Amino acid sequence: MMFDHEGTPVRTGRAAVNGTSLHYRTAGSGPAVVLLHGVPKTSYHWRYLVPKLTPHYTVVVPDLRGLGDSARPSDGYDSATMSDDIAELMNHLGHRTYAVAGEDWGAVIGYQLAARHRDHVTALVFAEALFPDSASRTTRPSPPRTSPAACTCGIWVSTSSRTSLRC
Repeated sequence: MMFDHEGTPVRTGRAAVNGTSLHYRTAGSGPAVVLLHGVPKTSYHWRYLVPKLTPHYTVVVPDLRGLGDSARPSDGYDSATMSDDIAELMNHLGHRTYAVAGEDWGAVIGYQLAARHRDHVTALVFAEALFPDSASRTTRPSPPRTSPAACTCGIWVSTSSRTSLRC
């Protein structure tokens, strides 16, 4: 079970989006923030962060396609499709704009989400991620740790897991 800052269990739901069904948890009020877990984790990965964010934000924590209580379709496990899953989920929940935080594979999906849906993503925070380079099929290293945050195309990107969403 996951709780908000007042110790109340978070709400859970299921949404039919992008040809699959995603399980999600949500709590709090204020600007929306979606937290994307890595592999082989679930939304439960964020259980300690959720109560720290819910006093200031509406937090949405989905189980990614094929993980946790979400459906396991036979295809669609590329980062572009999975980012579209999240964009449709956030639209389904009524969030026109939102910040994104991801770790591991969730960071790659978050990066795609910010690139593909930049009118909706207000901020991007990522941690513990290597980004694939589709042209050479090698792995591109993350930005240097000496610059904890950078702004590219109006999207704030962080390489530090200690970066706060609250500016």
